[in-house]
Amino acid sequence: LTIYKLGETSSEPLLIANPTELEGFTYITGNGPSESQTFEVSGSSLDGSEDVAIEVSGTDFEISLNDTTYSNSLILEDYDGTPTEVHVRLSSGLPINTYSSTVTVSGYSATDAEVALSGEVIDEPEPFAIPYSNGLRNQEDLDEAIAYGFEFNDTELVTSAGGYIKLSLNSNIVTPAIDFSQ
Repeated sequence: LTIYKLGETSSEPLLIANPTELEGFTYITGNGPSESQTFEVSGSSLDGSEDVAIEVSGTDFEISLNDTTYSNSLILEDYDGTPTEVHVRLSSGLPINTYSSTVTVSGYSATDAEVALSGEVIDEPEPFAIPYSNGLRNQEDLDEAIAYGFEFNDTELVTSAGGYIKLSLNSNIVTPAIDFSQ
C-alpha cells in the first residue's frame, strides 16, 4: 500500500487500458470478421524511452491501430503515455462457437493492463419471414434481429424493467427488405 499526500503523484510507470472489457463481437458464419470495437491505451510516468507491446492471446481476435491492417500484436514505439485508440475485432473464418480472449498491454516494467474480449460466430438464421416476433428485451434478442438484417441506429438496449430498446430523437430501427410478392 502506497499512501500519497494531496497533490503528490506516483513516479512509477503506469499503463492503462480503458474499457477493460469488450463484448458482443458477432458475425454469421462465413461473414467474418466482426465489426470492430475500440479501447484506449494510455499511461503516466512514461518518458518515451521504451516501447509498449499490445498482444492478443490466441488467434480468435485481432488488433489494429488504423482499423485497416490487423494482427495479433502491435508495438507502440517510444511510448510516452499519449492516449492511443486500439481497434479489436473477431477474426474471420472461425466456426460457429463462442470465443473469449485477452489483450495485454505491457512495457516499462509496469503492471500489465488487460482488456477481456468475448464474442461469437452464429449460424445462418432462418430466412426472415412475416410475421416476425421478437421482444427486443436482451442482447440475444437484439443479436437475432441484427442477424436478420434489422439496423438499430442511435438506439440503446435497456435491460432493466424487463428490457426494451430506447429510441431517442433522430434514432430509428430499419427493417430488412420484405418481399410481399409471395
